[in-house]
Amino acid sequence: MNEPKNPFTTLLVMLAGILAVAALALWAESSNKSAHLQGLDNGLRHAALSIGNDVVDSIEMADIVLLGLTGEIKAYGGVDQVGTRLDHIIAELSKHAPDLRNIHVIGKDGHLIATTVTNADMHRTFADRAYFQYHATTASDEPLLGSPIVSRLSGEHIVTITKRLNDPSGAFAGVVVAHLAIDRFNTLLERYMSAFGSASAVVVHTDGTLLAATSEFANRIGEKVSLPPVQADLQDQLSTPVTTRAWSLDDRSRRTASFASSHPPVSITLGILQDSIAQEWAYDSRDRWFIGIALMVAAVAPSLRWYRQAKLHHASMTTLRQREQELQLLADASGDLIERLSVDGVREYVSAAAVDVLGCRPVDLVGTRVFDHLAREDRLTTTEKFVDFKRDGSEINRVVSRYLRPDGSEAWLETTLTRLEAHGILRGFVAITRDVTRRKLRHDELDALANTDTLTGLANRRAFDTALTTRLQAARDNATPLSLLIIDVDRFKLYNDTYGHASGDDCLKAVATATRSAVRRDDFVARYGGEEFAVLLERADADAARATAEKIRRTIASLRYPHERNLPWGYATISIGTATTGTDEITPDTAHMLFNAADAALYRAKGSGRNRVQSDDGTNDDTDAGKVVNV
Repeated sequence: MNEPKNPFTTLLVMLAGILAVAALALWAESSNKSAHLQGLDNGLRHAALSIGNDVVDSIEMADIVLLGLTGEIKAYGGVDQVGTRLDHIIAELSKHAPDLRNIHVIGKDGHLIATTVTNADMHRTFADRAYFQYHATTASDEPLLGSPIVSRLSGEHIVTITKRLNDPSGAFAGVVVAHLAIDRFNTLLERYMSAFGSASAVVVHTDGTLLAATSEFANRIGEKVSLPPVQADLQDQLSTPVTTRAWSLDDRSRRTASFASSHPPVSITLGILQDSIAQEWAYDSRDRWFIGIALMVAAVAPSLRWYRQAKLHHASMTTLRQREQELQLLADASGDLIERLSVDGVREYVSAAAVDVLGCRPVDLVGTRVFDHLAREDRLTTTEKFVDFKRDGSEINRVVSRYLRPDGSEAWLETTLTRLEAHGILRGFVAITRDVTRRKLRHDELDALANTDTLTGLANRRAFDTALTTRLQAARDNATPLSLLIIDVDRFKLYNDTYGHASGDDCLKAVATATRSAVRRDDFVARYGGEEFAVLLERADADAARATAEKIRRTIASLRYPHERNLPWGYATISIGTATTGTDEITPDTAHMLFNAADAALYRAKGSGRNRVQSDDGTNDDTDAGKVVNV
């Protein structure tokens, strides 16, 4: 290396190099912080989704119990006709909702008729309760989610879910009431928030009433609170933004995630104190900052010494070699893989972390393209993103892709690309890569748990709703028909009453397994709720739907699963309703209409004798699945 004519110019060049390294270190630290916040945000989103699903499921289960109770009362001809059976009906229904504290039936005069509370004062009146006055004056069959109150019978702090009773003429006949304990929701919030440190959570009615909260806000339950509005019926709760905002409850800034539902009308808001996040990050990064500052001092000091001895060629060369070695140590000491890429994505430099991240030695990677060894299904997409990044001129781009290591294992890698330019001309890129396999697998695991029915292993109702929307869109784009089957196990309540709920669960699992085996591999099968299942058949017209439904019906019947009260067969059978949409009929309301059509066909099948298939166009299959057997 020739001695520079002006030592000061050489010093400026060296200091510029130090600043570049410092900028790269700061950028890497900023990337680390962004990744930390992203992981924190994902954790908040998943927690909000899990809490929201739990709260909504508890309220919806209470809705279902009240619906069953009103149905039983209606079936007997009204409250006055049920008689002594009412207490038994309430007791049986309450077994299906473990989160319920108590269930009451209140007459039209406001007095208690029946309750699950032991030794309750049956002379108490509830005519002054807000929910009673609402149902007495509003002829709506929709359930009402009330505000927090103290139960007059048990003394617990509760939230009520109520439903109006009508007499045969449609006039007001009373109210059925279900209690959910506020302490249960508070405990749920505390359990989830304990994983985040200084975190808070609240459950708020859409009218602004605080329904449940973690300990710091528990004394304000029942008050009207002012929190930023949360959009209801979000299509993808896991993609909702996590924001930083001040909570009006204590005017402290928090990193906030939300979950919202219009039915039931509640929202869940989670937050971690911004001060706590900053303190945690400062604590975690202090060692890196200390090392970085120490390296900067170690870099500047030799430069200053070199400047004082600039006329000594040997001293200047020694200092430059020392600087080069320090930069190499900085890159090799990093746990993240640092690479310099050419404009075409060819590796020009690879740090020592390549052994841990990619399973290859750095010397074996220099000269190879960064897209080599990516999974085949990711390679084209990643290449297109790289080309777009070069063209659009953005400074930073982050890509997550799958990588196939030489030993055959698969890893998920997150690579952050930064442009290297000189005088406005692109010279290459710096790529910082880290292994995010554990985080990606955990994300996929949580996503699967949120969309799987735990009893049968099939998709759950939420996954079905998403699949129905997606497959209707595909049917419209591809101009192909889509069919829906709604399946119901015949007289399943009698099965549970006869054999017990454990046997009932075994029966449902057997039905689920048989249904899955009777359809195509790419057909979508879900447990819609209780003993109901739903099947989506792509590229299947009405005839194909009926044929598939009949195959499923025969498969279930061939199991000869004993059900002595399912006469005349004596074994478990199913009824199926089918509906098909044409290629030119898909509108925003198609999903709702298709489900209603299949559901109506199911009810016609059950009304026609059960153990049969009924289509929405009136076509049915009356073929018996087998001879009557004695059990």
